[in-house]
Amino acid sequence: MAVTLEGVLHDMSFFRDATKLDPTIRILSLKVDGWVGVKQLVFRAQMQGKSQTSYLTYIMFNQVDFQEEKDDTHDIPVDVDGKVFYAAAPDLRKNTIRLKCSCADFRFRFAKELYDVGALIGNWQRYVPVPGSARGPVNPEHRLGLCKHCYSLLTNLERMDYITE
Repeated sequence: MAVTLEGVLHDMSFFRDATKLDPTIRILSLKVDGWVGVKQLVFRAQMQGKSQTSYLTYIMFNQVDFQEEKDDTHDIPVDVDGKVFYAAAPDLRKNTIRLKCSCADFRFRFAKELYDVGALIGNWQRYVPVPGSARGPVNPEHRLGLCKHCYSLLTNLERMDYITE
């Protein structure tokens, strides 16, 4: 089952107010990769917030249109083995996505649900509770969602006109 970023944000809105996520998270580095043959565009960022800990965050868009010439709609440069292609900005409503972040919140709250719908980059690692811990599930309704690092990367990509709504 393919899912769009708009769908993930809608599902997340049932239990997390995105406007209250940490606004101080910033991009330390951003790399844009593309796989022209399979029409995938990946934004890979190192994100850092107030804690000064950095996390690797990925947003991959599927069904992205690439071409060899830059124009009004294809203006994201992607180097593929020394040759530059230009990608069209992915659409939150149309392009399906896959996500990953190295933070614990993403891993324990969203990875399983994203894995179940085919929207997780990589494998899901089963959560093993600490023996004697009374902590219950962190996402009992099994909603899709984003951690603050993925959300911050998303909002920055929108601001840079790398994605459209």
